[in-house]
Amino acid sequence: MSLDIELPKTAVSGYYPAQLQVCTRQGKIVKRTEAPFVVTMPFPPPSRDGFFGMQDSPLPRNFLLRIGTSHIRTNDFGWKRFEPTQGNYIPRPPSPPAGFFWQPTLNSDFTPGQIPAWALKPGSNLADPAKTIPYLEYVFRSLRGKAEHLDFINEPDLSLRNVPKNAEYYAELLNTAAPIAHKYGIKLMVDVSGVNSDFFERVLRLAHDSIDICAPHPYCSPRIFAADGRYCAPPEKGGFTASLATTAALSKKYNKELLIGELGYSLEETLPFHSPEAHRMAAFLARMFLLAKCYPECRYLIWFIGLDRWEAGPYCYGIWRTANGIRPLPAVAAYAQAAHEIDRADNVELLLDSDIKIVRIQKGGKTTYAVWNAGEKASPVSLQKLPPECNARSIYGTPLKGEKLAVTEQPLYLSETSKETILSALKAILDNRPPLTVRGYLSDRNTLKLHLFNRSFRDWQGNLTLLPQNVRKIGLTILRQAAETVTLTLSDTPSRKLTVRLQGKDGRTFEEVVELPEMQKVRRLNVNDLRDFDFQAEMRKGGTISQQTRDHLLPPDPSIPWNGPEDLSHRTLPGWDDDYFYIFSEVRDEEHNNSFSLGNIWRGDSIQIGLDPFNNADGKLAYDSDDYEFTFARDKKPWVHQAPPVRKSPAEATGVRQIITRDEKERTTVYRIAIPRNQLLPLKLREGTVFGFALCVNDLDQGKPRRTMNFGNGISDMKCPARFIKMVLVK
Repeated sequence: MSLDIELPKTAVSGYYPAQLQVCTRQGKIVKRTEAPFVVTMPFPPPSRDGFFGMQDSPLPRNFLLRIGTSHIRTNDFGWKRFEPTQGNYIPRPPSPPAGFFWQPTLNSDFTPGQIPAWALKPGSNLADPAKTIPYLEYVFRSLRGKAEHLDFINEPDLSLRNVPKNAEYYAELLNTAAPIAHKYGIKLMVDVSGVNSDFFERVLRLAHDSIDICAPHPYCSPRIFAADGRYCAPPEKGGFTASLATTAALSKKYNKELLIGELGYSLEETLPFHSPEAHRMAAFLARMFLLAKCYPECRYLIWFIGLDRWEAGPYCYGIWRTANGIRPLPAVAAYAQAAHEIDRADNVELLLDSDIKIVRIQKGGKTTYAVWNAGEKASPVSLQKLPPECNARSIYGTPLKGEKLAVTEQPLYLSETSKETILSALKAILDNRPPLTVRGYLSDRNTLKLHLFNRSFRDWQGNLTLLPQNVRKIGLTILRQAAETVTLTLSDTPSRKLTVRLQGKDGRTFEEVVELPEMQKVRRLNVNDLRDFDFQAEMRKGGTISQQTRDHLLPPDPSIPWNGPEDLSHRTLPGWDDDYFYIFSEVRDEEHNNSFSLGNIWRGDSIQIGLDPFNNADGKLAYDSDDYEFTFARDKKPWVHQAPPVRKSPAEATGVRQIITRDEKERTTVYRIAIPRNQLLPLKLREGTVFGFALCVNDLDQGKPRRTMNFGNGISDMKCPARFIKMVLVK
């Protein structure tokens, strides 16, 4: 039996979170199932110039054609599988996926363990480049006329991470493959993971003539939407734009094409289709597409996967789910509408890069604007005064008007009929909101710093007053899109919530509530003997940093193995007294390996700490002149990677006391670190000092990618002390 149900309200584009219920005549629900669907306008046939791609998955490929996908990425090779014995190939010529432009990928054919034994270098687990030539001939000959380019080893910076001189090995393979690929009309594409390292630049330096396309995987971190409310980074703050900008600069330097080889977010599989987290995932996805398209060099991008693929637990990459058949998440509608708006655009540019973003899209002689709010906990900005002919469309393509028009975290699309009418109206509306954003933090319990950013289109002049404290008015001049920091000395420790009153010379006055970051307490310790100090007893009193679950593991890539707390976890106690800052850490790890020396000891099993003594980080991806970064490793001299100019860095951290022991029976490494106060200036070891702190536990096991657990980001994946945890010294 089948039923046809007419739904007149779904005649327009949008995401429809439908639910089907089967009830008895008495109203009792017998069966209930989710049945969401997407309505979107048809797409033209895929184009080589199309921007949107997808990694292959169990999803029916006709679904991809209906949301505007032009390119598809597949893994279709495997040296051991295709050449089980030397010179004998299993005949299975690869076929391009019908209807798409194809991006075949060699996944890990040349990584240790994936290479046929007869093809190894003598006494090595690495491939002999000369012995790869027949296989590469087979691969590229079979692709001739079927694919334009090939992705040569997926994320080699991860898969080759434990290989000594990994960039040199990879470059050697590329230099061997390139002449063969070019002979058959195939371009070589090189991708790298979203993990920050110098691997890609080293490879480009050694093999730039063999590389045609740079294809980073600029994932955000953290990138999981979960029911527990954990932080998930938006594309503007999670490293996506920074990673893309870095690779775009390298591509330009070496005159290479650029595309995004892989990206995505994960959503907890138990969250409903219509949950706020699912809609936020859609918003972040659309913003990612729009920002990527603002790089004119960026040819196209690939979403990681269409259906399923779990990561670090019950968190799924797919933008469809298998629930009563294959059902779309809101991200599907956002993907389709973004494709309608920006695919094959002539020009896309970021006009306003403040908390509110404005992107202008010029396509086929028409102009469209995408506008959204990237600020955290931002209130909607009403757009009721926009010209009525703006044809406003939601992130899902649904027509909007009247009171529903507002700038939110979800991109809003607006069409312009007369030149700059939309842009002029947007500027006028945004100029009517408070011109400054205010962020506050403490450098000690009685010293408040206010970071003010002028987000408007014009300079601002006026006075600042702090309420309810009796602080005199402070005169300010802040240029448009510029920032200033104000330092206030208070008579007492302020409450976490403060009100800042700003009165402009234009007569407008506004107030903004500033919430100071919550601080973790670092207790004063009575350490008579560093070796015998019972730090485990002190841990029971509080202030312990404990990371015992998969959620703490970085990189968050699903390919990174983790077998439980015994594989990698830690408990760490920071502390202080008048003479030293202490770190006591107990790290559980099945293996302990560190063959590195001097400034490279962070590459093996070790712990790193970062310190922002003045707690004055402003968000830039770099250390200030007062910041510190140290690494400590067993049987290695401690190393300071970053220190104020008055101290030599990078260099051995002289004067630091460390006792690091390993218990192989318990598979535990204990770190006892004491850094003298004169090695931490300007950090003041006294009650009430507030500072930024980050801890990174590094782990390098044989045959596994290097892994970390971080307390406070901004130390291992990128250098950004604004992401350190705020700490306060207490008795």
